[in-house]
Amino acid sequence: MGVMGEHAVVIGASMAGLVAAKALAPRFRQVTVFERDTLPDQAENRRAGPHGGHAPALLISGRPALEKLFPGLTDELVEGGAVLFDRGHDLLCHQMGAPRVRFAGGGLGVRLSRAHLEHAVRGRVAALEYAGIRDRTPVHELVLDRGRVTGVELGEGERIPDDLVVDATGRGGGGPAPTLQRHGFPEPEVDTVKIDVGYTTRLLHRSPGDLHDGALLYLTSAVPCGPPGRPGASRTPAGRPSPGHAALLAARRSPARRSASGPADRPVAARGARSGPVPHTVPR
Repeated sequence: MGVMGEHAVVIGASMAGLVAAKALAPRFRQVTVFERDTLPDQAENRRAGPHGGHAPALLISGRPALEKLFPGLTDELVEGGAVLFDRGHDLLCHQMGAPRVRFAGGGLGVRLSRAHLEHAVRGRVAALEYAGIRDRTPVHELVLDRGRVTGVELGEGERIPDDLVVDATGRGGGGPAPTLQRHGFPEPEVDTVKIDVGYTTRLLHRSPGDLHDGALLYLTSAVPCGPPGRPGASRTPAGRPSPGHAALLAARRSPARRSASGPADRPVAARGARSGPVPHTVPR
């Protein structure tokens, strides 16, 4: 695979930006990731990491895709506290009024915290020979010359020349797209899919055997055709940085009640998700 340029810039050091940097590294002599947030040294949630407190998972397709880019990543995650699971066998699912039959699915997902996943992948990218990550460094503008992006401008006016820019700032990241519009480039068409689902998560202490027959996860699913606002819930291993805990996640569709004064109401999904001591899943 040949080199196609001198320098590539990635804006945003969340998962999309980190994976983009790894994919670009063999094709550019230097790759730099700029992140406006402060990146923690440990596996900790951060302000700009959406859904960091919820209970994510690497599903059956996502895990091998990341493993291909970062060989040995799965073993590293498990060693750090992540939990492998077979969603057919390890998931107790109560759906449509009855428990689902368990079966060997043949593929493994990984339950872990977003902070643990991001920290492991960020360490892999930072260790690349010709890649670097600069946190607390917002990109304010794209630099254009005769209709072509030739660099980025940082907060203090420093200009960084580049051959390619990847904007991985996300939906609310405030990336440099307005620069393109000021230079006459049309705003790209955006398709929005509204799912009207709210989430609430709380950590609980787990005890050995608190789920039936060696299961790792429990899911109670809302009826798809039921009334809006009826919740579903899941109880899953939390993984690092909260080993020995379960994440109780409740989700429900918004009733989408609208008033003249504002948008649809979005009620809280679970009243138990308040701050305070971490309770136990079963009495001790």
